[in-house]
Amino acid sequence: MEKDLILKFKRKEKFNEILLVLSAMNINFNIKNENGLKIIIIDKQERRKALEQIFLYRKENNFKKAEFSSRRFNYPAYYSIIIVFFSFYLFQMFERVFYKELSLLYSGSLNVSKVRSGEIHRLITALTLHSDFVHILSNAFFGGFIIYFLLKRVGVGLGWMLVLISGISGNLISSFIQREGFISIGSSTACFGGVGILGIIGFFDKEKLKLETKFTPLFASLSLLGLLGTSYESDIFGHLFGFISGLLLGLFFIFLEKKIMLQNKYIQVICGLIAIMITLSGWLVAIKNFIP
Repeated sequence: MEKDLILKFKRKEKFNEILLVLSAMNINFNIKNENGLKIIIIDKQERRKALEQIFLYRKENNFKKAEFSSRRFNYPAYYSIIIVFFSFYLFQMFERVFYKELSLLYSGSLNVSKVRSGEIHRLITALTLHSDFVHILSNAFFGGFIIYFLLKRVGVGLGWMLVLISGISGNLISSFIQREGFISIGSSTACFGGVGILGIIGFFDKEKLKLETKFTPLFASLSLLGLLGTSYESDIFGHLFGFISGLLLGLFFIFLEKKIMLQNKYIQVICGLIAIMITLSGWLVAIKNFIP
């Protein structure tokens, strides 16, 4: 046998919201205060109707909040991109101004011959190095644009870890394909990894992104790869395999997202720390190998 519906509220805002819902739907109710709580009592005959209307209101309200949240500017993602690329710049400027003997380009570039001989730390360190200011600026503009939307979608910590892993994977595969003696630097391989990740996630997010066809993100990412990833003197294999690695990591993300709440702040912090530790460990090995 159904009983009267009793709703208790600590917050005045929530109490007023439910009052408006019940009043708008012509549902009879009584109000009383008890031990600092505001209480709404609804007759058992209108219990089911009241619950249905409250459920519909909260569902619609939560959807609007989520939609607003996805559209608003993501400051953590934006500032993290600035910090990362500016750190790359400061790191190389420190060496060029104060410690030229360190020779970062020599000790950290993706030298295919040295990678094949066991210096796998170069798969990591090469992603942080750039030939000059124009090089890092171009990577920052293109990569930053792509990475911003990726971080906004998957979270800052997890997003950077995925981008880093895609870059490392792209460099690894490229090292077995490129000719002997090939050398490259730059974060573009990781950036194209971000393109692949974002493209495959967009493929599965067709409804959320309100796209006409789910193939739009994939076509867009392939166009970016063809337009920007195959320019003269660029590491074409690095870009291609970074992109492919991104596609695979994107699929892995989609699978995990169905099993785990990846937007959890603790998961994001842990993933961010892992990305930082991987990068630092690569450079610690490089500097240790270079300095007796």
